[in-house]
Amino acid sequence: SRKTFTVTGAGGMRDADVAYQQAQTKRRAIVDDPEAAGANIDWLINQAPGAEWLFPGPEHNPRAPTQRIAIKHAPNQTIVLKYKSQPVHPLNFDGVETNAAKTVSVSVWRGLPLADGDNRFDADLVDERGAIVTTLTRIVHYANAVARAVLVPEESVLVADGLHKPVIAVRLLDRAGRPVRAGVTGGFRLNPPYVPAQLIEGEQQRQLAGIDRFSPTYRIEGDKGVAYIELAPTTESGSVVINFSFPQDERTTRNEELRVWLEAKPRDWVVVGFAAGTVGYNTLAGNMQSLAESGEEDGVYNDGQVSLYAKGRVLGKWLLTLAYDSDKPSGQGGRESLLSTIDPNEFYTLYGDGTGQLYDGASGEKLYLKLERDQYYALIGDYETGLTQTQLSRYNRSLTGVKSEYHGEIVEFTGFASDTAQNFARDEIHGNGTSGLYQLTRGGIVINGEKIRIETRDRFRSEIIVASRQLLRHIDYDIDYSAGTLLFREPVNSRDFDFNPIFIVAEYETIGAADKQLNAGGRLGAQFFDGKLSAGVSFLRDEAISGKSNLGGVDAKLRLTPDTELRVEGAKSRSQNATPNQDGSAYLAEIEHHSGRFDALAYVRRQTAGFGVNQQNGAESGTFKAGVEAQVRLGEHLAVQGQTYRQENLTSGTTRDAANAQLEYRTGLWGARAGAQFAQDKRLPAKKRSHARLPWVQTAASSTRS
Repeated sequence: SRKTFTVTGAGGMRDADVAYQQAQTKRRAIVDDPEAAGANIDWLINQAPGAEWLFPGPEHNPRAPTQRIAIKHAPNQTIVLKYKSQPVHPLNFDGVETNAAKTVSVSVWRGLPLADGDNRFDADLVDERGAIVTTLTRIVHYANAVARAVLVPEESVLVADGLHKPVIAVRLLDRAGRPVRAGVTGGFRLNPPYVPAQLIEGEQQRQLAGIDRFSPTYRIEGDKGVAYIELAPTTESGSVVINFSFPQDERTTRNEELRVWLEAKPRDWVVVGFAAGTVGYNTLAGNMQSLAESGEEDGVYNDGQVSLYAKGRVLGKWLLTLAYDSDKPSGQGGRESLLSTIDPNEFYTLYGDGTGQLYDGASGEKLYLKLERDQYYALIGDYETGLTQTQLSRYNRSLTGVKSEYHGEIVEFTGFASDTAQNFARDEIHGNGTSGLYQLTRGGIVINGEKIRIETRDRFRSEIIVASRQLLRHIDYDIDYSAGTLLFREPVNSRDFDFNPIFIVAEYETIGAADKQLNAGGRLGAQFFDGKLSAGVSFLRDEAISGKSNLGGVDAKLRLTPDTELRVEGAKSRSQNATPNQDGSAYLAEIEHHSGRFDALAYVRRQTAGFGVNQQNGAESGTFKAGVEAQVRLGEHLAVQGQTYRQENLTSGTTRDAANAQLEYRTGLWGARAGAQFAQDKRLPAKKRSHARLPWVQTAASSTRS
C-alpha cells in the first residue's frame, strides 16, 4: 500500500497542495492534543452509576513516566489503589468528585511513577463496612525505547514535485511491538540525492554559530508512535532509503533499513532555451595565395550553441525531463564532474537569505533525458547506482550513462550501464585523533564523485558496524580533488569509549586515463506472501584500467514471525587483470530474533580473498566467521548476556575461538556487571605443524556511574 494522488497538470499540483496541508493540519492536532494525558476533562459528564476505569484506557500510551488515573465508583465507596501490589503514596491522591445527584463519584490520582514496559495497577473498591466489593485492574505500558520501525504509507506525502516537502511517516515500536511514546527522538540516515529538510533549513544558522556537525533526527508525534520525516523538496523520483540504528543495550545495536518510493507528478510544460549561431560563406578571387594556405576553407561555414531545458507531461501520465547543451565542456574548467551543482558565488551573489538550490538534469554529457511514470523511470545522465539492498552484491557508484528502475507491489527492478573511463577507488583510513590532512591513495578525483562516511566497528567482530555517519562536503569536510586529501571540521578519533576502532571510509571516482569501458549491472527482486518473503538476483560488470570483474549474487529475506527474520546471501565473482584470473566467492546466513525479554542472533559468513568488486570492507576479505549471541532480561534492571564465536583467516589459517557471559544490573544512575570470558587463538607455523597457545580465561567485574 502506498499514498497516491490523482494528478493532471496544474490540477495535480493543487491536489498535492491539499494533501500536504491536510497532513500538516493533522500533525498539529495530534501534537497539541491536551486530553492525551487526561488533562482538562470533566469526568462526571454523562456518567451512569457503576464501577469503571475511566482513565487511562487499555491502549493508552503515556507521554511521560508519570500517570494520571481516574476511576468511577459509588459515592459510598472508597478505593485502595495499588502499584505492583503495594498501595500508592497518599500524596498522589488528587481527590474525589461527586455529581449533583449523588449517584456517581470519581477518584483521581496524579503523578504516579511508571517503569519501562508493563505497569500493573489494581484498584480495590471498598464499601462503608470495609469489605472489598470488586477489584479493577489496568496494565499501563510505558514505551520509551525504540526497537524497530515500520512505514505508514497512508500518512505519508510521497511526492517529488520540487515544491513540497516529501513527508515519510514511520511508526516506531518498542520490544513488545507497542508504539513508542510521543517526544522520543533519534537519528536516521538518508541515501543521496535526498536531503533532510532539517539540513536545508538549519545549515546557515549552524554555520554562523560555528556548529558544523549535523545529524538529522526524527521526533515521535502523538500517541500512535509515528514520526514524520521531512525531506527537502526534490524533483528526483525514485527509491528513498532510510537507515535507523536502535541501541538494544550498551554493546549491541539493531540496524533497520526502510525503502519508500517518491513519485513524480505530471505538470504543465516548462521550456527554457537559448540558441545563437553564425552562418557565412568564404571565397577569395584574384588572389596570389590560396584560401586554404591561410588556414581557412572555401565554402559555407557555421558556428553556434543550443541550450535547452524542458519538463512537462507527454502521452498522458508520463513526465519528460530534457536538457541539452551543445557547447557543454567536458567538466567544469576542463575537469570531469558528476551530479552538477550551481555555485552561487559564481553566478548569483546572494547572501544571508533562505535560497536553496535544485539541479534538475545533471549530466556529464551534453544530453540529459528522463522519462517517468508512477513507480518507473528511465534516464540518460548522471545517477547513483544505488544497489545497497544486499551486503555481498552491493554496488554504489556515481556514473554517467543510462539507468532504469521499477518498483511494483510484487516485482522490482534496477538496471544501469555506463561507458566510462572513470575508475572506482575505496580507502579505509584509521582515525588518528586529528582533523587531517588525510591522504587518499589516489588523486585526480572526479568532482562530486566522492562519498565519505565515518564508521565505528566492533573491536571483536569487524563485520558489525556499531555506528555510521554519512558526511557532507563543506559542512563536515573539505576535499582537494587534485591532490586527493581530506580535511575534516572536527577531529576523527581512533577509538570510541568502548575501544571500538573508528575508520574514515572514502569511496570515490577518479579521472580515467585510458579508453572507456562498459560498467553495467542490476538487480531483479520480488516479494511474496504479503512481503514476508523477498528474494532477488544481482549481476555486476565492473571494468577499469586495472582489469575486469564480473559478479553474480542471490539474496533472500524471510520473516518467520513478527519478531524473527532469516537472511541469506550468496555471491561469486571472477576477476581478469594483470595477474592470472582469480575466482572468489562469499556467503552469509543470519537469523535474528527480538522480543520483549529475549534477543538472539546466529550467523555464519565466509568471504574468500579474491571476492568482490572493491565494495566490501577490507577486514572481511579472506575470513570465515560463525557464532551465536543472546540476551535474556530477568527483570526490570537485570539481564544475562552471552556469546560464542569462531573466526578464521582463510589465508594464514589463524583461528580464534571465544565465548563470554556476563550478568548486568543497571538503573537510571548506575550499573554493574560481572562475567567471564574465554578465548583461544591458534596459528599454523611456517612448517604447517599444529601449534596452539594455551587457552586463557578472564573474569571481570566492573561498575559504571553516570
